[in-house]
Amino acid sequence: MLLSAIGGALVALAAVALFISFGRPARAELPVIGTAPHFRLTDQNGRSVSPADFAGKLRIVAPLFPYCRELCPLVAANLAEFNDRVVQRSPLKGRVEFVFFNIAPAASGPPEMRQFLKQYGWDPKDSSVEFLTGAPQAIRAVVQSGYHIGYYRTAGDTDGDSPLQIKNALADRKNADFDVKHADIIEVVDGKGRIRKIFTSGSRVSDMRLEAVLAALETSGSGG
Repeated sequence: MLLSAIGGALVALAAVALFISFGRPARAELPVIGTAPHFRLTDQNGRSVSPADFAGKLRIVAPLFPYCRELCPLVAANLAEFNDRVVQRSPLKGRVEFVFFNIAPAASGPPEMRQFLKQYGWDPKDSSVEFLTGAPQAIRAVVQSGYHIGYYRTAGDTDGDSPLQIKNALADRKNADFDVKHADIIEVVDGKGRIRKIFTSGSRVSDMRLEAVLAALETSGSGG
């Protein structure tokens, strides 16, 4: 009994010492969920891009399409604010790449992608954001087979049935006769190209949670 009590006291003291030394409890390292897919696609400025262009950087990945009136505008706007409020004002500046995939590539290209980014707070010339497109089969291979984010096209503007409607001037102007339903997912990839975190409610993830994941990866040396 005495040995057990002493052992328990030592464990408690060690925990207190760890807390005092680092200012917070130690966190378990984020697991490696999978490997991010390889690709060569075209960005919003017509530039050919592959993962080698941002090797060593942390990546925030999401599916978007320019005519969306529901999840995509929220994700794009929230991440633009996160970039402005958090990334650009912290040691993460220059260490994070925002990588979006156009899941309506047959109906939209770089001009529409640039307009979409502008509408929701991004500068299309900002080198930290890549909105990527390509042949439909190439996008599907990356998004659905590589990142395991499901999506499918439907006839008509099915977003019109949603109680959540975000103004999208581009969609109004183009009068698109289709919608793309997709999972509300944001994935975080480390500097070595490994998927380390999946947020299954991407349009609602808080700055605090996202920053904590990026900071943990950077601190652990997974930033590259």
